[in-house]
Amino acid sequence: LPYVLPSLEIQNHSINKNETALALARRIQFEALIASISTHFINIAIEDIDDEIVQCLQQIGTFSQADRSQVFLFHSLDNSVQNTHEWCSEYTKKLQPELQKVSLETFPWFQEISTGQQTVSYSFGEQKFLPITWEFQNNIENSAKLFLYVPMIYVKKFRGFVGLEFLRHNIPAFEDITGLLRTVGEIFINAVVRKNTETALRESEERYALAAKGANDGLWDWNLKTNIVYYSQRWKSMIGLLDNEIDDIPNEWFGRIHPEDIDR
Repeated sequence: LPYVLPSLEIQNHSINKNETALALARRIQFEALIASISTHFINIAIEDIDDEIVQCLQQIGTFSQADRSQVFLFHSLDNSVQNTHEWCSEYTKKLQPELQKVSLETFPWFQEISTGQQTVSYSFGEQKFLPITWEFQNNIENSAKLFLYVPMIYVKKFRGFVGLEFLRHNIPAFEDITGLLRTVGEIFINAVVRKNTETALRESEERYALAAKGANDGLWDWNLKTNIVYYSQRWKSMIGLLDNEIDDIPNEWFGRIHPEDIDR
């Protein structure tokens, strides 16, 4: 006679098969989300980086069924963190205005994140979260069930962290969500560093341009790698030329030097 599986064993087999299929679908969604976020940050203009980070926070918050997703940046001068980007679900209060320039000493678990690359995840019942004021603490402890944060590291230095908060339920699976946070955290901090670097360079160039214009001196700058020379508008006017009457080549300068002075 053929062997007949008991009904309970058939049911368990069916459940395990469904769980496997759901896990596979979740993994596909996870990889698609990572690919989408990575693509959006390729060659993004620095003016759009902040908005794109908030959009990505919404994506990972929705994917993980969280109620709040946040980015905090670290300021080493005063050992503080600042909530720079935040997304909240439609029924969740924004906390960003209350989390500006927060000392690491005020949040002991911040310090745990800043000392290494470990993930910090606590339920509020463990009382490891010590906010700025008692009212703030009471407000959060009455609503949040769990929060999960991972550090953002750039050139082996702690630069901040990205995290999720769950107000309605505990997250069912940590592994994928932790990996997601680590990946987007790396993308975010690289984008933020690029933005800060390019902004500082742009501001420096603007200051240089203003200084050069105010100095009333003729300036030139020779890029030896490209062999292109920048001649300021004042430099051109000093030799009686308009802006479009001179090329950006070295000979525009050397051709105007007396032959006996070339070797000097």
